[in-house]
Amino acid sequence: MRYIVCAILLIAAWPNASFAQQVGTFSGNPQIELNPDGRTARVLKSLTFTDPAGLKWVVPKGAVVNGASIPRVFWTMIGGPWEGSYRDASIVHDYYCVRKNRSWQAVHRVFYDAMIARAVNPLKAKIMYYAVFKLGPRWKTSIVKVPGISFSGLPVMLERELTIDLPTPAYDSDVVEREISAIESSDLSLDQIDAMIDQAAGAANPNPALEAPSIK
Repeated sequence: MRYIVCAILLIAAWPNASFAQQVGTFSGNPQIELNPDGRTARVLKSLTFTDPAGLKWVVPKGAVVNGASIPRVFWTMIGGPWEGSYRDASIVHDYYCVRKNRSWQAVHRVFYDAMIARAVNPLKAKIMYYAVFKLGPRWKTSIVKVPGISFSGLPVMLERELTIDLPTPAYDSDVVEREISAIESSDLSLDQIDAMIDQAAGAANPNPALEAPSIK
């Protein structure tokens, strides 16, 4: 744990010039209001993030977010989801982790893109991306056929979207420290971070059981 904190404290010294790249854009600044429960926030104005590929990620007015998509174990190191320059990225990421209408890999990747768009230090953005890819929500969506009744009263097979929540690796401080060290020392790309996490998860549990599915 001590190493993780030290690594994040060193982020400020990471050179930004070597990380030039095309970035996405936000449509203005988000407006949110904390709810009386002290845990959730309501989006007061529609927010749109356009990623580097041109895909739009829209968070509508009235959406409720709670920051839960960012693993809580990292909150003590970098602050809560409503703090710091990555707040706007957290809103987009949180909303799509609840909707689950795009792949979990794409949703975690846009978290990184949105942080870069808000000028979050590139190394910090990579560590935050690592946190959600490794310990954040995962799901799988597929189309299945279920029996139903047509408008004429005849039995038919209807297509339904089935979303299955997938397990994430258990938190292991030693593994996290080692992997963050690799990110810091080797300047791993996002694809390399993905591969490192997948390799570690596969070695720990090559055939994880899926949790009970939920049908939208």
